[in-house]
Amino acid sequence: MIDYIFDKNENILHVKAKGEIDFPNYIKGLRKLTTDTQLPGRLKILEDMRELITQPDVNSIRNLSEGLNVVTDRFTRIRHALVIDDPLYTAFALIVKARLKHESYTMNIFSTKEAAYNWLKDDPGFDI
Repeated sequence: MIDYIFDKNENILHVKAKGEIDFPNYIKGLRKLTTDTQLPGRLKILEDMRELITQPDVNSIRNLSEGLNVVTDRFTRIRHALVIDDPLYTAFALIVKARLKHESYTMNIFSTKEAAYNWLKDDPGFDI
């Protein structure tokens, strides 16, 4: 299951991925962001993946990279903080990050939600 909650006051989309999720459904969820008219052009995403259960493979890496590139086309800028506590998912996220094409997309990986939140907030020019 993936929950999306947008905090308008902080301009942060909170994403909680938990339980068993296959990558086609994860990518469908990402693509829904492109049609959400309530999201701002400059988007901050705090994604907690600590309860996610999935089996990444080579096709997942390619498909997720392509899906993120499509989502990034919709936004002026994205600052994406991932909270991950699994070494395999961390490696997977680093590979996906390396395959992304857009300079307007910035991703970082954190082991705590607090560190991820602080990184998202530490860009005073982002919301201008």
